[in-house]
Amino acid sequence: MQIKPLLMLDMDGVLVDVGDSYREVIRNSVALYLREFIGADITSAEFIKPNDVARIKQSGGLSNDWELTYVIIDAILKRYFDNKNLDLFDSFIKLREESNDVKLLKEGKNLLIRAHRSFLESGIGKTPIAAIYYEEKEKKSSPFLMNRNDIGSGNLVKRIFQELYLGEKLFRKNHSLEPIFHNARGYIERERLIPSKGQLKKLSRLCALAIATGRPLAEADHALERFTIKKFFCVLVTEDDVERAQKRSDEVLRKPHPFMIKSCMERCGYKAGETTFYVGDMPDDIGAALRAGAVPIGFVDENSGVTSDEIRDHRKLISDKGAVKVFGNFEELVDFIQDKYG
Repeated sequence: MQIKPLLMLDMDGVLVDVGDSYREVIRNSVALYLREFIGADITSAEFIKPNDVARIKQSGGLSNDWELTYVIIDAILKRYFDNKNLDLFDSFIKLREESNDVKLLKEGKNLLIRAHRSFLESGIGKTPIAAIYYEEKEKKSSPFLMNRNDIGSGNLVKRIFQELYLGEKLFRKNHSLEPIFHNARGYIERERLIPSKGQLKKLSRLCALAIATGRPLAEADHALERFTIKKFFCVLVTEDDVERAQKRSDEVLRKPHPFMIKSCMERCGYKAGETTFYVGDMPDDIGAALRAGAVPIGFVDENSGVTSDEIRDHRKLISDKGAVKVFGNFEELVDFIQDKYG
């Protein structure tokens, strides 16, 4: 009897189109942080191009979008803000010990009254953000970046990100805190399901379906419930699993580490081999699959709204990293599994 394959899927960019949610939240979190905390005269996120965000994420090691937001803000601060505000360094390093978000925001603004912002404001938009990131990434982190601890205990960047992404009601529900930056609907409501339910139903008959995603459990569950597709998946491995395991490990367990994919296989009762597949849209996904012993499959959504050149370059990048196939839609993926196991 032929063994039923295990098909593990990433969520963002594979199951769910996040072009108008996570990607926009990254850009707007950077702008809001610079405006609300640093005091920069910035009215929009247009100085950060979506393609710059994509290029930085595709460089590897930034599978978590909070981390991606941190490094973009950090690069901007190091380039355009640090060298004009040396007299504030010690005060801000001490301020990073503050564990109350509201108090941190207030005290930071009081300190920044005497800060020099003109260099920051005149420089923004002059150089592509991706170029700034690559030029500044090896330098010591900026003391003006408040990303220590967690939401509610001093991580203003993560708090801004979560308030924008979740929106007022869901932020309050998930974090038991009142929003202080964003009192409106969240970008999470802009997401769309990439495959049809019919395609997922067909895949679930051909395979054991599972998800390994960098989303927190609450956010992954929200998407599965909203799109009514939870029934198709037998296992869900999330950022929550990574954080729990991280407490017992000296390694960083986010992708490209194989932890998530190995955990997914173990929970489904599968071993590494040619009947286990992982579908992802980033180089870190392919690297994690290879290290876990799963067959890596790339997915670059042909309906994502980016240019044909960007799609071509993205497909080549995934292929060069070791994907055995790169698909542009779920019809192709279903046909591939059908041909092998139908």
